[in-house]
Amino acid sequence: MKIDAASEAVISYLGAKATFIDSSGNVPVNSSGAPVGVPANVQIATLIIVAELYKNREGQPENMVDAPHGYAYLNRAAVSLLYPLRDPALS
Repeated sequence: MKIDAASEAVISYLGAKATFIDSSGNVPVNSSGAPVGVPANVQIATLIIVAELYKNREGQPENMVDAPHGYAYLNRAAVSLLYPLRDPALS
């Protein structure tokens, strides 16, 4: 369930730049369940978010981007990986 939540957070953050999802909003997977066509930096950012969700189950996260910047729910490392892919005007 945490991987699903992290995946949704990444897709939400990327907005229209999440071109790796299909028309139904899902990430295509191969026969072994691995994502197809998802850039490596997106996969790593998702895993960083999953690790943060496990590490901070009490809701007191560390290394978060400040709320005034608009992405308060993502870890700084995840944002640094995803930001180059994002188009803020469309997200």
